[in-house]
Amino acid sequence: MTTTYVIVPAADVALIDYSEILESGESTLRWNLAKTAVVVNFYSDHPTPSFLDGLAQYTHAEILEIMHGPDWSDPDPQP
Repeated sequence: MTTTYVIVPAADVALIDYSEILESGESTLRWNLAKTAVVVNFYSDHPTPSFLDGLAQYTHAEILEIMHGPDWSDPDPQP
């Protein structure tokens, strides 16, 4: 099943309805390094959850590229 990914600003995390996305709660969210945004996803064959209206949507390949970038992946991870 295909999923759609959305980057949600930290200020909007409280608006997330976990019954409409694949993450089960705040503890399962993937934050960027600055803690200013999270990534959520939902099944592509379902309607876009209303709390995600107006936010850019990404494919799996697109979000992987973003998440491998310097805002999401530490270039010097500690052992």
